[in-house]
Amino acid sequence: MQPVSILDQVVIQLRRQLEARDRRPAGTGPAASASPSGAVSLPGAVGAASAAVQEAGGDAYGIGRIAVEQMLGAEFGPEVVNDAEFQQVVDQVTGMLRADSALWDEFMAVLDTLARR
Repeated sequence: MQPVSILDQVVIQLRRQLEARDRRPAGTGPAASASPSGAVSLPGAVGAASAAVQEAGGDAYGIGRIAVEQMLGAEFGPEVVNDAEFQQVVDQVTGMLRADSALWDEFMAVLDTLARR
């Protein structure tokens, strides 16, 4: 059996978040992207960050990188986001996603969907 890579974990996490979001009852609207405490959900944060980078004229790499940073930051906590080693991991994960063109295209399609919500 092959071990699960970080890249696989990121894709699994994205899929789970999208599936959970798609199972929401109809009519819940934008407020459903926020948790009861008022914090924005991971898909909401990733979508908002992706949309902001797109609006600022960012390229696909920048959009993908900010999404990976948001996801990993949500997983490991906001206190590590400014750490240099964390940023290296973000670069590595983004590079692994880009190395597989089919996976990168799927990842960008998911981000585009999140940015439109």
